[in-house]
Amino acid sequence: MSNLSDALAYLEGTLGLSPAQAAGVAGNLEVESGLDPSAYNAGENAHGIAQWEGGRWTALQQFAAQNGTSATDMDTQLAFLGNELHGSESGALSQLTATNTPADAAAAFDQYYERSSGSSRATRIADANAIAGGQDPTGGTTSSSSSTSSGGGQSVAASVGGWMGLGTTFFTIGVKVLGAAAAAGLVIVGAMHTVSDN
Repeated sequence: MSNLSDALAYLEGTLGLSPAQAAGVAGNLEVESGLDPSAYNAGENAHGIAQWEGGRWTALQQFAAQNGTSATDMDTQLAFLGNELHGSESGALSQLTATNTPADAAAAFDQYYERSSGSSRATRIADANAIAGGQDPTGGTTSSSSSTSSGGGQSVAASVGGWMGLGTTFFTIGVKVLGAAAAAGLVIVGAMHTVSDN
């Protein structure tokens, strides 16, 4: 699965968010990092899929160490995001779960969790709407929201790859490499807004 599919599966299946709410969160993470767990903004010393900085980045590093994983691991970052939402960022979770549309969820997550300047909120909302419609904002497709709560399904591209008789392992690797390249391009050309501990 892609990082987007993994994120949606976690947000819906583990955190229990609605498909619309999960899309709102994922739309933010796309803008922050292209969902690249190794994304780094040197200008703000911000890291990962949510661009954690300061005390929140330190807390993520400690969380990873306690769990014997890397702070740049996708699953670790998703678990830390969930940990924050059920702890220090519970106010953001309350705002998020009060929403019913991808647009409202994206706006709430931006305002209360990411706490960005708001200058990219329209892009976050557009990405959330695209994700809710089954599209990956970076140009691909993602599994439908209804399938992610039970662990997600393969993307349309992966299904086609299997149908054509291509080795699914090699196909998946190719998709991930292309996704990483696209994410890296977003990180380089996009102005990232970071989460902070203020």
